[in-house]
Amino acid sequence: MSQVLPDLPITISSQLDSYNSRVQLALYQWIQQSLNEGTGSFPGFAATAGQLTPGAAINGVNFTGAAPITVAAAAGTLTGATLAPGVVNSSLTSVGTLANLNVTGTVAAGTLTGNFTGSAASLNPGATINGVNFTGTAPITVAAAAGTLTGSTLASGVTASSLTSVGTLAGLTVTAPITGSVTGSSGSTSGNAATATKLLTARAINGVNFDGTAAITVAAAAGTLTGSTLATGVTASSLTSVGTLSALTVSGAITPSQTNGIVGTTTNNNANAGSVGEYVTATGTAVSLTKNVAANITSISLTAGDWDVWGNIFYNNPGTTTISAVNSGVSTSSASLPSVPFYNQSVGGAAGLSLSAIAPMQRINVASTTTVYLVSNQGFSTSTLTATGVIQARRVR
Repeated sequence: MSQVLPDLPITISSQLDSYNSRVQLALYQWIQQSLNEGTGSFPGFAATAGQLTPGAAINGVNFTGAAPITVAAAAGTLTGATLAPGVVNSSLTSVGTLANLNVTGTVAAGTLTGNFTGSAASLNPGATINGVNFTGTAPITVAAAAGTLTGSTLASGVTASSLTSVGTLAGLTVTAPITGSVTGSSGSTSGNAATATKLLTARAINGVNFDGTAAITVAAAAGTLTGSTLATGVTASSLTSVGTLSALTVSGAITPSQTNGIVGTTTNNNANAGSVGEYVTATGTAVSLTKNVAANITSISLTAGDWDVWGNIFYNNPGTTTISAVNSGVSTSSASLPSVPFYNQSVGGAAGLSLSAIAPMQRINVASTTTVYLVSNQGFSTSTLTATGVIQARRVR
C-alpha cells in the first residue's frame, strides 16, 4: 500500500565541499524516489501523514485528516462546570435554579418568577401614585392629601403656606410686622405684637403721655418707690435726714455742724467694741516688788486702732519701809518703762508712808491686737513693798 507523503524540505548547501555535496545529493535522490514509489520504511514521517486511509469516525463523522470536520457533541457528554467565555449565545428554553442572574440588556416580555435585583429602565404597565401614573421614565409631581400627612413637623425648607387658620399654638415667634386684624381676649403674645412701634392710644405715665414714638422722662413720687435698696449707680442725693441706720460706712470726711457736732450717748452705756469711744480697763492684785527692778503691775489687750492709755499705781508700805522714789508708766514691752518723758517719777517720804503715782496718758497706735502693760520701777529700803494698780484705755479712732 502506497502512502502519500509531503516533500521533504532538504536543502543542499552550495558551499559544501564536492565530496559531501555528491554524498548528500545521492542520499536525497534515493529518499525522493522511495517516497514517490511508496516503498521504504521511514519512522516519524508515518506519524505525520497527509491523510488517514480509510479514516476514522469521530462522534459518527468520518475523519481522514484531508479536510476539517464539525463534530456535534452530545449534551450529556459535556464535562466541566463552566462554558468557554466565547460561548455567549444559546437556544436554551429552560435552565435549572440559578444562584444569581445578571442581565445587561433588555429582558423580553414573558413571565418572570422569583426574586430580582438590579434596576429597570421603566415599569410596565406602571403604577398609580396618588392618582398619577408612574412608569419610571420621567419624574412626576405627587400632590399629597392633607389628611394623609404623617409626623408633627414640616420640613425646614417649608417657609410659606396659604393656611387660613391654625389650631391653638403653644408659642408664636414673628420676625416681620403683622398685618391685618389681630383679635382675641386672652392668652399671651410675643414678638412684634408685644413690642409695637406705636400705641394706638397714648397712655399717661405719672401724668406724662407716652405712645412709644419718643422717649419721656418720668418723675417718680418719692412715696411710690418700691424695694429697699437704691440702684448701685445712685451715689448722691440731697437728703437732709435719714432714719435709724444699722451701719454707716463713709469713705470721705464727715463734716458735722460746728456747733452741734456729733451727738454722744445720752445714758450710762458703753460703746461697742471697735467703735470710737470703746473703753478697756483692768485692775491688778498686789504684786511684790524688788528694789530697782521693773515689774508689771497689770495689763490689758487692745485691738488694732488708735488708743489713749493711762494708769495709776498704789504702793502699799507694810509700816517700816522707806520709799525713796518710784517710776510709773504704760508700755507695750513687758516689765520695761517707756522712754523719757513718757513715764512719771514720784519721790517718797518718811518710813512707813505709802505712795500713789500716776502713769501719764500715752498714745498707743497698733495695727493688730497688742498687750499694753502698767509698769513700775521703785527704790526703797529696810523692809518689803507691794503695789496694785489700774490701767485704762479709750479708743480715739
